[in-house]
Amino acid sequence: MKKRYSISEDNCKVCIADFYNNAAKIAGYHVTNKTSYDCRKICVSKSVEKLIREYYEENGTSKELIGTYWVLVGPKASIDSDDFVFDIEDGFVVAEVSKWQE
Repeated sequence: MKKRYSISEDNCKVCIADFYNNAAKIAGYHVTNKTSYDCRKICVSKSVEKLIREYYEENGTSKELIGTYWVLVGPKASIDSDDFVFDIEDGFVVAEVSKWQE
């Protein structure tokens, strides 16, 4: 099941990992240092994508590295909206942490 949530600009203009933590909290999950996410299970609006990218640009990250982050762990920016919204599907928050992440 997919559900849409609104998010503030401040909660978007962060690194991808912090964005995922913020999204999970908004969706009602309890986030710990062991929480992990399935980036295939979240979509964001173009406005959210823009703010996450701005965070990295303002911190001196090259466009190439930003693109690499986005391809490897970034959410799908497939919501055509000027609003700050995201959709999550069941399975976005992963309860167990695999050994390579510990």
